[in-house]
Amino acid sequence: MTGSVTTPEPGGLAELRRLLSADFARVLRQTTGGKPTSRLRRLMHLTLPAMQVAIFHRTAHLLHGSGWRRCAALVSDVSLRLTGASLHPGSPIGAGLFVPHPARVVFCGSAGIDLILLPGTLVGPRDWVFPGQPFPADAPRLGDGAVVGAHAAVQGAVTVGAGATIGIGVCTLRDVPAGTVTMLAQRQIRTPEASPFDARVSAPDERDGRVPAPLPPPSVGEGGSRRGAGEGSDGAGQSSEPHARSASSGSRVSLSRPLPTQGPPSPTDYRIHTIPDVARVPSPVRERDRVRDATSSEK
Repeated sequence: MTGSVTTPEPGGLAELRRLLSADFARVLRQTTGGKPTSRLRRLMHLTLPAMQVAIFHRTAHLLHGSGWRRCAALVSDVSLRLTGASLHPGSPIGAGLFVPHPARVVFCGSAGIDLILLPGTLVGPRDWVFPGQPFPADAPRLGDGAVVGAHAAVQGAVTVGAGATIGIGVCTLRDVPAGTVTMLAQRQIRTPEASPFDARVSAPDERDGRVPAPLPPPSVGEGGSRRGAGEGSDGAGQSSEPHARSASSGSRVSLSRPLPTQGPPSPTDYRIHTIPDVARVPSPVRERDRVRDATSSEK
C-alpha cells in the first residue's frame, strides 16, 4: 500500500497544545480561506462545532493514554451530547483534524494529519467497541489527508492511503490505494432527446442485428378509459390509436404516441392535451345571469 500513515503518539500537555494549535489553524484556514482576520473573530472560531470536537477528542485521548479510561469515556459522552460526534478516546489522529458538521459522525480508528470527516460517516472495526473499552487492534488506518464523504462507511482492518477520498454513501471493506477517489456508479439520466424507448425502437440489437420489441408506455391500455369520445375514443372504452404487438408475449399494447422513426423524436410524436376555454363551457349560473341581464334590459 502506497502512501504514508502518520499517527501521533500519546504525550503530555505540550503535545495536546501542539495538536490543538494545528486543529485551530486548520479550522481558520477552512472557514476564512486564508484571509487575515481580527483577533476577536479568530477567537469566535473556538465556539464552532468543528473546534469543539477537536478539543473534546484531544482531551479524551490524553486521558485515555494516561490510563483514565472512565474519565475519557465521560468526556467522549459529553462530546456526543453537545456536538453529535462520537470519537473513540483511544483513536490516534494527527494534527489538523477537521469535522465541519459533526452530526452522526462515528470514528474509531487511527488517522494521519489533515483528516476530514463529513456528516454521517462511520469509521471503525467490524465489532464495535464502547468508549470505555481498549482501542481495538482491527481498527481502520487512514493516511495523511484522507477524506471520508458524507454517509460513507469504512469498516474492518483496512488501510486507506494518503490523499484518498471515500465518496458519498460508499461502504469500504477493503484497502484503498493512495490518491484515489472511491465513489458509487452514477445512474443514467433519461432525457426526451435520447430516451431508452427511442433507443430500443430505432437502434438494432448489436448481438444478432434484430430490432427488439418496443418498451410499453407508462400507462398501458388507459387511452380509451381516460379520454372522451372527442379525443380518440370510439365511445365503447376502446382507443382508436395504433397498437403494437409484442414479439415476446404476443399481446397487444396501446401506445400513448406513435412509434418513432429513425432519429430523434419530433414534436408531432407527442399528444398535447389542451384545457378548454372557461368562457365556452356551459354553466347554469352563467345562463341564469344572461337571462336576467336580457330581462332587465327589455324593461
